[in-house]
Amino acid sequence: GGGGGGGGERKTAYLGDWLPGQTGASEILFVGLSLGAALAQISALRAAAENPHLAPRIHVLALGTVQWADHATARHYRRIFEDRSAQLVNTATSAGPAPQHAGWWVPEPGSSSNSLEGAADRYVVVDPLTAELAPQFCLLHNVVPCRVPEPDSAELASLELALEPHIAEVTAQLGTLSALMRGTLNSAHPMSHDYQRLHLGRNYRSTLRDLFLR
Repeated sequence: GGGGGGGGERKTAYLGDWLPGQTGASEILFVGLSLGAALAQISALRAAAENPHLAPRIHVLALGTVQWADHATARHYRRIFEDRSAQLVNTATSAGPAPQHAGWWVPEPGSSSNSLEGAADRYVVVDPLTAELAPQFCLLHNVVPCRVPEPDSAELASLELALEPHIAEVTAQLGTLSALMRGTLNSAHPMSHDYQRLHLGRNYRSTLRDLFLR
């Protein structure tokens, strides 16, 4: 509506006000990246609770989501959404040895060990922002590991579903992640490097493009 002096009155739309009226929608999709992915999951869960008649039509696609749910919430989320929710996690393959305290580096399934205290020859590097920061948090179900192209390769590596249980176990140090988010982490730090090559929006945009082209 018009405001005084010819200025327009700004209206604010709220999801909770808009969503209940979408009875004719065949699908309602929540999508987000990083913290936005966590927000998409939380918003979808709340929307399903407040609008149970719409819950079967709500779908969630989370890209590189930050862990926020405890195990009880994760079980409840799974009961609500089943196969209508998925989260993509970018990964890459790197030769060992793994950097010190890089809990988001996991031995590649089937990789042999070298003589250096049983260290693996090759590792799968997982998007560090999806790692566990505290034992009470966990990734939600339907984790889809996605390999990003290696710097010297023109082809996307094949999707390895065998990685899913390993991704649920990766860890990161909260202090290091906090420094990364504040922009104070040294650019030479392994987490900073892996964040740049795996987590940024352009990385997940490429992942989606490659998945659709398969």
